[in-house]
Amino acid sequence: MKELNHRESAHAHLTERLPLPDYYGRNLDALHDCLTEMDDAELVVLDTEQADGYGEKVLQVLMDSALENPGIRLHLTTPLVTGDLTDEF
Repeated sequence: MKELNHRESAHAHLTERLPLPDYYGRNLDALHDCLTEMDDAELVVLDTEQADGYGEKVLQVLMDSALENPGIRLHLTTPLVTGDLTDEF
């Protein structure tokens, strides 16, 4: 998720991971436009708790696009809690 926290690295990462068209404008408006035009996509975002600054904006665009486009299935994850939980039971 950290790679989405800065504009340049976010759009580079998204371009590598998503089937975005060649004319993708590498900005949030263009991302929204491309996502809402996709026929079918499953998007998984790991460690959403690491979203900060620009990453929070990217997450919002992903969520908004998934609400507008029923062909997008968006899965947001957070890290699992690790450690010994036996003391709590």
